[in-house]
Amino acid sequence: MRGINKYLFLDIDGVLNSVSWYREEWNKNHVYPQGDFDPKCVELVNRIVEETGCKVVVSSSWRTESNLQSIFDKAGLEFKIHSITPFGSHRGCEIQEWLDANDWSKYCIVDDDNDMLSGQNFIQTDRQVGLNY
Repeated sequence: MRGINKYLFLDIDGVLNSVSWYREEWNKNHVYPQGDFDPKCVELVNRIVEETGCKVVVSSSWRTESNLQSIFDKAGLEFKIHSITPFGSHRGCEIQEWLDANDWSKYCIVDDDNDMLSGQNFIQTDRQVGLNY
């Protein structure tokens, strides 16, 4: 019997940060900081990971950052990045390629863009506010 392998495919811009949050930060003379995410969104992702026991697969364009785990740690994300999706031309296809190559039982995609494949388990956030209740 195979174990339950749950994964959260996580985008960053529009999920962990938002247009409204950055506008507020810019008003504090804050430059666009790589790794500064909306604390409310960070708290929600931490809660999702803790309550579901899922592993995080980064599907964001930020996955090119060699110090991504350090950025997550600095931002207060309390989990280790399990994996990143492969690079391709379409986010939904990249996620499907990862799913086809790995053992999984449940997954969810959280992203502000809607370029997923039909039938993928996808929650779209509003880039104006990021992840919220």
